[in-house]
Amino acid sequence: MQELSKLGMSLYQERAVLCAALFILSTIFLTGCQTPKEQFEGLAENSALNQSVILHTAFFTLLGHGKNKNTPHINVYIEGDGQSWQDPWTISADPTPSDPVGFRLALVDTRLNSILYLARPCQYILDKRCTASDWTSGRFSQKVIEAYHQALNHIKKSWNAKTFTLHGYSGGAAVALLVAGGRQDVISVVTFAPLLDPVQWVEHHHYSPLEGSLSPLNQTARLSHIPQEHFIGLADREVPYQVSSAYFAAISSSPVNRIHTIPEFTHHSDWPGLWKSYILRQ
Repeated sequence: MQELSKLGMSLYQERAVLCAALFILSTIFLTGCQTPKEQFEGLAENSALNQSVILHTAFFTLLGHGKNKNTPHINVYIEGDGQSWQDPWTISADPTPSDPVGFRLALVDTRLNSILYLARPCQYILDKRCTASDWTSGRFSQKVIEAYHQALNHIKKSWNAKTFTLHGYSGGAAVALLVAGGRQDVISVVTFAPLLDPVQWVEHHHYSPLEGSLSPLNQTARLSHIPQEHFIGLADREVPYQVSSAYFAAISSSPVNRIHTIPEFTHHSDWPGLWKSYILRQ
């Protein structure tokens, strides 16, 4: 396990506060009363990842944004859970995230590979097949994972690619790992503030069980051979480190897996800033 405490404290902590403040201020002054979807569209259209991709699957229509650089490898970023609940008692009518951290992670990826951001089911596109369970209890269901398989198959063919690295933020980490476990073309997985053990997570917070959802912890035999890199905030109260400890223990014997801990990082710290600096150091 690698500790990024010096990096985190000296390089990121002040920066995280500043970036968060600037993001909020820019949202207030530039977007006014725009919806999260409208805000995202403006952000995406004016970014390097302005190639919109609508992916029709047998279960959902998934929104993607990216840049096809005609490379054989694609770096894929999967969004977090978004606005699953309006409050502790009320399911959100729209799971679209107010802050698309997954997309902002994709934006800072300056590597040579093609880049693709994928929203979660029903984020930005609420089609008639969407039900509330798709972003609550069934957020990691078999049909959700199958939808991503179909989306990646389509992208692989249309972008003429051969392999993927899957990146996931928060609940998107669970999706990335569950998808990776069922494919031969995923060469690595990178996660940020990851939710890796949904069962332990709901027990820790006394949430309702995620009935119908799968867990990466139950697929570690298939996942252990896939190189993984996990970035964990030790000040994260939404997905505390101990929630994922069983998963980390299950993959600890594999030398290809790396776990980075950042003591002062919370679930909403500047993960894109950390990722950008990490990429530049490689």
